[in-house]
Amino acid sequence: MLIVDGTLISTRDHTVAEQSKNYRYSTNHQVVIDADTRLIVAVGRLLPGNRNDRKAWELSPVRRTPSARRL
Repeated sequence: MLIVDGTLISTRDHTVAEQSKNYRYSTNHQVVIDADTRLIVAVGRLLPGNRNDRKAWELSPVRRTPSARRL
């Protein structure tokens, strides 16, 4: 079983970040982990922080990796 989590990471680099709901400039990262071993399977490329997790998952190339296709 795999677990997907999206997390916001604050950054000062405004070329890749967007203002999120908390009014801070941040980027959204998608992380896929194996539930049994708790090891990271894949990490997505950064997306602007104003994307919600569902949209970030749809845009993330991580969902097209062989291990994440089970999701």
